[in-house]
Amino acid sequence: MSANGFAMGLTSTAYVPYLTSVGVTLPQVALINAVFFLTIVLAELPTGMLADGRGRAWSVRIGAVVYTLSHLALAFANGLWSALVCEIMMGVAFAFLSGAELAWVTDALSKQGESHRLRKVLATSAICMSMTCLCGGVIGAFIGAHSLRAAILASVIGGIGMIVVTCCFMNGDGEPVERVTEFDALHKSVTVLKQGNGLVWAMVVACSLGLVLSFNHYWAPFFAARTGHSGLSYVWLIIIGGSMLGAYLARRDGWTNASESTGVLIALMMTAVGMVFTGLFSGIVAPLMLAFMHEVGRGLFRPLLDTYVQRRVESSYRATFGSLQSFVSRLGFSVILVCVWLLSSGHEENLTLIAVTWFVNGTLMVLISALLWIFRPKRS
Repeated sequence: MSANGFAMGLTSTAYVPYLTSVGVTLPQVALINAVFFLTIVLAELPTGMLADGRGRAWSVRIGAVVYTLSHLALAFANGLWSALVCEIMMGVAFAFLSGAELAWVTDALSKQGESHRLRKVLATSAICMSMTCLCGGVIGAFIGAHSLRAAILASVIGGIGMIVVTCCFMNGDGEPVERVTEFDALHKSVTVLKQGNGLVWAMVVACSLGLVLSFNHYWAPFFAARTGHSGLSYVWLIIIGGSMLGAYLARRDGWTNASESTGVLIALMMTAVGMVFTGLFSGIVAPLMLAFMHEVGRGLFRPLLDTYVQRRVESSYRATFGSLQSFVSRLGFSVILVCVWLLSSGHEENLTLIAVTWFVNGTLMVLISALLWIFRPKRS
């Protein structure tokens, strides 16, 4: 995961500026990312089933290879259609990675008799990923200040690092205790979802996080207008610092099975409120503080939600269920991005458009968080 974080960090500050430099508009950024998530949706279940049936380490390695090739192709993209092809490749890569990676870690801990450490391990992994993502983002910002294309090309090195790490350190420890066929794993995943143990609620929570995607896409052009592209390095430092703090809070003792669902909703509300107000203030200090709060919520959110889900799913179909959850949530992501594209197309591409988009999406997250609080699971 750390190698993955470094690879993604290298493109974090350059991704949207690079796309706009090759002829992609801001509304089209939402469109091609909708295609990205739709690709994941289509490939999600088959790759998750393969991970449980053929091997989780094998699935992660395939994902790392395709991820590297997609960024190599993106470095030579020119216009909307070539960028779309690259996003489709990336979607396939993430489909192989999702579900398999988390399932491997969970079962590896279980085989060592340390399943009680799952939340701490996931939170520590999130901190390490944030640190490597921070390093990659700072390096990518400096490279991107000279050449946006070079920053995208540099991510290929991070992808190669992913391949090396997965080949050297992922072994059979994280494979299922009981091997089942791909279709048996899917059947068990659907069955456990119908049992009413809070997993449907978790899927709705995961879907709602898709409303933050506009923040992912627009934070770089928003802050670059106030700091210049080279200034994005310290903006990135503050943003990732918030994510690391959130993951650290998730790692601390005191969380119980019952309190994890409450923590997830608190994290979702912090994320939403930060996004609502970031674009409404002038200057740099207030927007950065609110963006920091937004990222604290996001850093806290993922380890708590992942632990909540993994404790309710059995080993033999763990990767398939992870892919099923990802299938549902990323289908929601695609719908959200298509709506952003349709509603923002034709409007002047300026900071006002970004602020309005964040305000609308953040407000929707606040309302959804309130509903999720009302209907949260009453038992652990």
